[in-house]
Amino acid sequence: MSRIAEAAYGDTPYPDSPGFKVPGTSQEAAKAVSRGVRPVRDAVYAAIAASEGGLTADEAAAIVGRKRAYVRPRVSELAEEGRVRKTGRRRKNPETGLSATVWEAVR
Repeated sequence: MSRIAEAAYGDTPYPDSPGFKVPGTSQEAAKAVSRGVRPVRDAVYAAIAASEGGLTADEAAAIVGRKRAYVRPRVSELAEEGRVRKTGRRRKNPETGLSATVWEAVR
């Protein structure tokens, strides 16, 4: 499993600041979203915590009204913070038909 190389801002470590693996467009994207990340991350956590049986990242994205590509990294950040964990179950995402990890809140 690959790790995040750096945080978007050197003075704020990952996962407090969005991360990137390779300098360039990924780093630019991390910097661009960094200011609005915490409220969305908290909303994703609240959605997962309120669910019975957990949520996939895509299910959480639908609940909080954000794009899947924006929410998936927030779930990874929550996992790194120790606020969510994998349940060991997987569910198919309706949009893609692919199997996805189900996450639950750590209380």
